Amino acid sequence: MIAKASTISHGANAIRYSVNKEKADIVKANFLPDDISPEAMYGRMMLVQKKFAENINKGRPLGRNVIRIEISPSEEESLDWTMDDWVRLSNEFIRVFDSIDLSGKTKRVSSKQTNLKGSQYIVALHRDSKSGILHLHIDANRVDMDGKINDSHKIGERAVMAANIINERRGWVQSEEIGIRHRQEISDSCMEILRTMDEFSWQRYEMELVKRGYKVHLQEKDGGGVYGYSIKRGNSIYKSSMLGIGRNLTPSKIEATWAK
Repeated sequence: MIAKASTISHGANAIRYSVNKEKADIVKANFLPDDISPEAMYGRMMLVQKKFAENINKGRPLGRNVIRIEISPSEEESLDWTMDDWVRLSNEFIRVFDSIDLSGKTKRVSSKQTNLKGSQYIVALHRDSKSGILHLHIDANRVDMDGKINDSHKIGERAVMAANIINERRGWVQSEEIGIRHRQEISDSCMEILRTMDEFSWQRYEMELVKRGYKVHLQEKDGGGVYGYSIKRGNSIYKSSMLGIGRNLTPSKIEATWAK
């Protein structure tokens, strides 16, 4: 299982995406009704922040007012799961996430613990549009029900640590190893595609990757050509510099790699 987290300023859009995406299911709503619109959910979060405005951030609105978390077990790890299994995973993740003490790293007392369990949040189950692989989205209020701010320093690291603790408990593959496997899988696909091409073409390269279920983002020069690209697998993005051997799949080297 892998997990990532960040604080965002577009909370209303994030909750709308989580709840309204095709085939999304509400797994859990904490301190929120689960039968109201995404806009109403976000509105209730903002009411809590407004209530404690004088105590948080010196009365100024929080720029990044929602915590966004994505949790992705592998297809094998979540095989034949029921909704109850997803509820248990979301509850376990919140508990572990809140228990991690990062104050030693951040040198901030506020990083000792988050309190998502005491905050408004919505958990939604999504299916990847191509692979059908399931993953969770959590959108949580930065301010808990007691008016304290959930610390955002090294929040991505907190999510990775929580995932690894749960992986160890459940005997699942650790996130670092998953990343290595995924990079190798994508690199193998890229090389396989290059071997089938009579001549190198970015359009053909991109099309063949999309056929294999990946999403590709090409960074194109104004005068033509590509100066960078990344490949998305599930919820993870891999830059071309991370793939292959000796950066041989980067735009500056890929045609020479194809020629070989």
